[in-house]
Amino acid sequence: MGTISFSGQIKIDVAGSHINTLDLGVTTDAVADAITQAFANGAGENQANKFFHDQVSVPASSSKTVYLNGTSQETDGLGQALAITKLKALVIKSNATLDKLTLGNSTKPVPLFSSGAADTFDIHPLGMFLATWPTAAGLALVANSSDELKLAHEGVSSSAVTADIYVFGA
Repeated sequence: MGTISFSGQIKIDVAGSHINTLDLGVTTDAVADAITQAFANGAGENQANKFFHDQVSVPASSSKTVYLNGTSQETDGLGQALAITKLKALVIKSNATLDKLTLGNSTKPVPLFSSGAADTFDIHPLGMFLATWPTAAGLALVANSSDELKLAHEGVSSSAVTADIYVFGA
């Protein structure tokens, strides 16, 4: 049997310029930066060895839950049951053009927010949520206790909306 390994990165290119055209000149404030969070194979600091990605469909006036640890409901791209005990990075990109998606408010939520299970974060149309926990401990996920990633369809559209999910873990 072969060896499974992982390497990955999240990269954000930030660029912007603010231009003030004056009577006798131009003042410009510009920035361009590439921010990279790289993960080598493993379970320690700046490491991950589990990877999940999917495009999920969230029906109108409903929700979709992704189980990150301990259930056989989700599998990775290699067909293995998802069993992430340490969340290292999470990216959710909404493909919705009219309606927002609400992240959180699950009965057994991934502990993204410190206040409790009912906490939420709104991902507005074509928006995204991104967070990383590159420490050796990551963000602890406990099977059937704190491993549900719930997205709820909030809005007026009667059509399902999709979101792209990327999870790095150990």
